[in-house]
Amino acid sequence: TNEILYSKIINSENLNMWYWINPNSNISLNEHQNKIEKMKNKIFGFKFHLYWHNFEISSLLEYQELANKYGFPIYIILDYIDAVELEYFLKNNKFKKILFGYGGFPMFKKCWQKIINFENCFIDLASNHIDTYIINKILHIFPIDRVIFSSDCPYNFEDKNNIFDYQLFKNRINSDKFNTLVKNKL
Repeated sequence: TNEILYSKIINSENLNMWYWINPNSNISLNEHQNKIEKMKNKIFGFKFHLYWHNFEISSLLEYQELANKYGFPIYIILDYIDAVELEYFLKNNKFKKILFGYGGFPMFKKCWQKIINFENCFIDLASNHIDTYIINKILHIFPIDRVIFSSDCPYNFEDKNNIFDYQLFKNRINSDKFNTLVKNKL
């Protein structure tokens, strides 16, 4: 839950969190606002996980005012939604920034074709669901300033030493193959 993650990072000056919102939950918009107000110093933005929580992407539109009040971006992990549904959401959104997690998983190309035309949309590469083939495709489609790496942080839970382990992502960033992909884009 948000409260547990908040308690884990409250004393870390370098970590902020995505505040998870499930529109299918019984938590009202007002309750979310009260919780956000208490945690806002450690919240980076709102996170919506369509894949896990199985809700309509259009239901995110009711959170626009709250996100914009705090200047928060939103982070979306898609599910197998219809491309028309995604396009409706994009055309009707007023969010300042929208980050599509996991490289647009599971829609990938269908997602990229839709979000490329919206300058407030970014794509994040931090995920165990994507490989260098997908990263390469993304880097060829998107301007480099709309590609983000590892904004979904803390991504994993801490280990037995209470340390968040990002070695997988560090290895990917430091790999020759990844560096060559990025250098070729620049």
